[in-house]
Amino acid sequence: MKYTTLSEIARDHNDWLGLVSTWVDDYAEDIVQEMYIKISDLDKQEVNRGYIYLTLRSITLNGFYNAKKMQKINLEDCQELMQIESSNEKEAYNKVFNKVIEESNKWKFFDRNLFLLYFMTKLSMRDIEKKTGISLSTIHHTIKCCKNRIRTEVGEDWEDYCNEDYELL
Repeated sequence: MKYTTLSEIARDHNDWLGLVSTWVDDYAEDIVQEMYIKISDLDKQEVNRGYIYLTLRSITLNGFYNAKKMQKINLEDCQELMQIESSNEKEAYNKVFNKVIEESNKWKFFDRNLFLLYFMTKLSMRDIEKKTGISLSTIHHTIKCCKNRIRTEVGEDWEDYCNEDYELL
């Protein structure tokens, strides 16, 4: 049988679920939904049952292979790790971050805004060049000078943070 629309394929939804549930019990619905997405992305006019079968099998097997590659972590362990993080560490990080912001507020308008644009938005220098029209060499030189200023003013505090000497901040 050939299908031309997703609604025609969806009419046999229970058949697809039954087929996939013979292979996998837990994720049958997810696999069938993934199949709908893959078929909707196709440029083909018609799809037959054999193609749908192969698509479902491929998605299922990819899930098995990827599950073997992924490292599994127990959620209870993650919650324990999140509780272990000390509030002192967060406070120290915020202090260092605020010192960087305070230092950048002392700079000229252009330097401060370019520095904050680069570090807060994580845009590359080339992307900033495209969006602002500022030459790449000017951006590079300004960011380099800003980094050096930060290193001289806040570098010692950053080292204390990295060494977990939070009381020295």
